[in-house]
Amino acid sequence: DAHREPLAGRLQSGFFGLPLLLVFKIRVGGVNHAQPVFPIVVHCRTIFAKITIYFVSLRIMDDKKFNLMNRICAAAAFVVSALTYLFTIEPTASFWDCGEFIASSYKLEVGHPPGNPMFQLFARFFTIFGDNMHAAMLVNAMSAICSALTIFLLYLTIVFFVKRVSKNPVAICGSALVGALAYCFSDTFWFSAVEGEVYAMSSLFTALVFWAMTKWYEQADSPRANRWIVLIALLMGLSIGV
Repeated sequence: DAHREPLAGRLQSGFFGLPLLLVFKIRVGGVNHAQPVFPIVVHCRTIFAKITIYFVSLRIMDDKKFNLMNRICAAAAFVVSALTYLFTIEPTASFWDCGEFIASSYKLEVGHPPGNPMFQLFARFFTIFGDNMHAAMLVNAMSAICSALTIFLLYLTIVFFVKRVSKNPVAICGSALVGALAYCFSDTFWFSAVEGEVYAMSSLFTALVFWAMTKWYEQADSPRANRWIVLIALLMGLSIGV
């Protein structure tokens, strides 16, 4: 393989050849002839020590650094998912109910039973930013943003659960980011995230309710913890209209 891939050959020769070269020079010419090789070894040891110190510092970081890493990873989950969905949205109406939802939202008419007033109101707001020729694309963009917010809330929810089983900040943020992005690129969720359907907004309300439950759990003993219960009830009531 090293002969077929020159880069692999150079890496292998560098990795295995440096210790052998050092031993050969010491055995043949003595320690004095091996002095030019020692700076390379010292430099490699310094780099390895810096990498080790970095990973150790990640394991023992304080709450301030962890909150910074957590926010960066949460923002990364939202940005990656939002760009993915916005770049792959349907340019117009898709099959089945999407055309009806887009038309009824644009004109604020009544859709098929049982109706979806919350979806229509939000979709109508998004269609304000364009003309009637781009109404479908704007409603699809709303679904993309709702799905990206769902991924963002999923990341926060996974962090809540992983913190119960691990104290390693890298494991907490890394596993939450991997889990959120795995769901982001799943076939079923991605399919619903790029069209004018109610599933994206319904998923957002579900994620909001679940995230609010975790916030109530963390503040259950505080005097104003019941406000999260009120928010959960409100969100569940609003989600009926999606």
